[in-house]
Amino acid sequence: MKRYRIYRYGLFDHIFDVQVKKWYGWVLVKRFKADISSDDTMIDNIYYCEMLSKELLEKLEEEL
Repeated sequence: MKRYRIYRYGLFDHIFDVQVKKWYGWVLVKRFKADISSDDTMIDNIYYCEMLSKELLEKLEEEL
């Protein structure tokens, strides 16, 4: 059985990595990186990337 997770990192936790567990460690499936260059839209971009990563995680877990 495969295990999946979302790993968050970055200065503002704005990078979301969807990863799968293999026998040798966690492997990147897809990376979502929010644009933090503008203060006005930074929060919205982070939430949007978080939603995309959760949606992908649900689809991957559904395949099991």
